[in-house]
Amino acid sequence: MLLAALLWMAGAQAGLCATAQWLRMTSEHFELFTDAGAAHGQRVLRHFEQIRHVFETRIQRQNLTPVPVRVFVFRSEADFKPFQVNPNAAGYYHPGSDRDYIAMQASGTDLYRVVSHEYVHLLMQHAGVSVPVWFNEGIAEVYSTAELNDHEIRIGQPVAAHLATLRAKRVLDLPTLLSVTHRSAIYNEKDKTGIFYAQSWALVHMLNFSPDYQQGMPNFVTMLLSGEDPVHAMQQAFGKSPAAVLADLTGYLQKGQFPAVSFPAPRLTPAGRVTGEPVGQVESQIALAHLLLAIRRPEQAAIMLGAIARAKPQNPDLEYALGDLAQARGEDESAAAHFRKAIQLGSRSGRLRYDLAMVLRERRASNEQVIAELREAVQLDAGLFEAHYLLGYMLLQTGTFGEAAGHLRAASELEPDRSAVWEQLALAYRKSGDREKARVAAETARRAASTPEEADRAESMIDLVESDADSVLRQEPQHLRSRTQSPADDDSTTRVEGSLTQVDCLGSRARLHVIANGRKVFLWCKIPDR
Repeated sequence: MLLAALLWMAGAQAGLCATAQWLRMTSEHFELFTDAGAAHGQRVLRHFEQIRHVFETRIQRQNLTPVPVRVFVFRSEADFKPFQVNPNAAGYYHPGSDRDYIAMQASGTDLYRVVSHEYVHLLMQHAGVSVPVWFNEGIAEVYSTAELNDHEIRIGQPVAAHLATLRAKRVLDLPTLLSVTHRSAIYNEKDKTGIFYAQSWALVHMLNFSPDYQQGMPNFVTMLLSGEDPVHAMQQAFGKSPAAVLADLTGYLQKGQFPAVSFPAPRLTPAGRVTGEPVGQVESQIALAHLLLAIRRPEQAAIMLGAIARAKPQNPDLEYALGDLAQARGEDESAAAHFRKAIQLGSRSGRLRYDLAMVLRERRASNEQVIAELREAVQLDAGLFEAHYLLGYMLLQTGTFGEAAGHLRAASELEPDRSAVWEQLALAYRKSGDREKARVAAETARRAASTPEEADRAESMIDLVESDADSVLRQEPQHLRSRTQSPADDDSTTRVEGSLTQVDCLGSRARLHVIANGRKVFLWCKIPDR
């Protein structure tokens, strides 16, 4: 493994250090690192801003991506290769712990298709959408050909490369296509991915734009989102077997007419001021090391960061990156030491203080220590949703209800579609004695619920607000847990002893009314499958 990592580093250094001049460029919503030149970077940023503006206008939401987005544009396939996730893809989207990453190569004719494709993946990730791989890739390919101008937006143009592939290769039977996962050979092997992407695009295009399928499409998507088997969902939504759908797809392709949809363009404002400046080798390699950590390649990141550390040991950004590396390896004590050193060296990053708080929490530090770091985090960066939410949650548990409500309110303003945030805010208001605000927050939680479980919890909170119960026992929200914690490690089970006075059966869950130590408590439990 060490030899492979050293060979990887040799190739990476050749690409990064020989003649490459890295630039850091920013627009209103994106940060970009590139060694492909300022003109390339500026065009990519403008395209990102435009496609973002299209979705923002259509969805009627401004907070499409609640975390920063960092884009890497590599000047050549050789430069991109050490950072590729799939060797057959010219770009990818990957979520990180503190930001989203999109990486791509500048060479080739499909650069802007890659931009649109990967941005669709990013949006679907933040929308909490979980769909089969063929649908995820197919819808991203449909949007990849979006044509943007001052007057209209056109979606659905054919992809010439896919049409050529579909003419040259035998199509997959639908059960095979619909069952592809990220680990399937069809998705990963170069001689097979072409037909997978081409057929996924063609099938999603037909389902969206063919008059024979458009009417059933909403029901089909609803079933996919609920986890329904795609073959069964297809039969239910369209009344056709996979063989019949495949026959229709063959005819659709042979007909060669691919309808698109056009709608008036929102005013495509310029990307705003795009700024750029050269960055040195230290800054560019720290940024690239963070990308390697995001795509789960800590050993390569360690070699890169180790080389920097030997040349520039007193750098707060380097210490922050070394802390992230230690955290990725599960070395929490080392991570905390690097984070503290970054602070001593002058870092003013709120995200750093949040990460330190999470490490301290993982190490079972006192609530006071964790809360102190979280307070520093939101003071340095008021836009940190996770820090406000976790701080509010912890203050609620420690009985500091007024301050808890303030931070939970800030979290709800940053991400208003989070039902769980409104639920916690309702409880903070209820504990503070403001029943009216608690009721409004609980009702907002119910409106924002995206799953039956969230709706059930919101209903229980409404009951709590309007009753004389003292509390409702609940598990800690999943996303507040450590990145390295597995479900088996969860110790958030709550034990309560008392008298059971009432049981409410609510679908798959039951709400127990318990009198414990003279207080009424709601306790939720899952009803076992019969």
